Amino acid sequence: MFKAKRVVLDTDVLISASISQKGAAYLLINLYTDNEVIKYTSSEQIHEYELVIQRCNCKRITQYPEDFNKVEPLKQNIEKSASFTIDSKDIHIINLAVSAKAQFLITYNLKHYKIEELKRNQNIICMTTGAFLQYLRTITN
Repeated sequence: MFKAKRVVLDTDVLISASISQKGAAYLLINLYTDNEVIKYTSSEQIHEYELVIQRCNCKRITQYPEDFNKVEPLKQNIEKSASFTIDSKDIHIINLAVSAKAQFLITYNLKHYKIEELKRNQNIICMTTGAFLQYLRTITN
């Protein structure tokens, strides 16, 4: 048995999991328990999720997952977190990952993040949901 991985899911992954029960995002959120993947969120991310739901007006989108561990990122880390993203709207996701001491940041928007700098300076690996599921399968088999 491996040690549970500490993970932050970008909001795009959460929306994807809400829309489709067939994709990798849905599997990651619903198949893996805290013994395997410890998922973190923040008030700001929940708020962002709710705004996207309102903007999309999509009836298929479900409630925010309840089993995530809530962390309130440190405000003093915002400037530092900004240096790891191209998109200023994602600063709060980096801040959440740093504050949660996440090992992984899972996103469909890899181009929004400075992946190598994030890994080198914060020891956070940024990857897509599919790549992360493949990784999990290799360490659990």
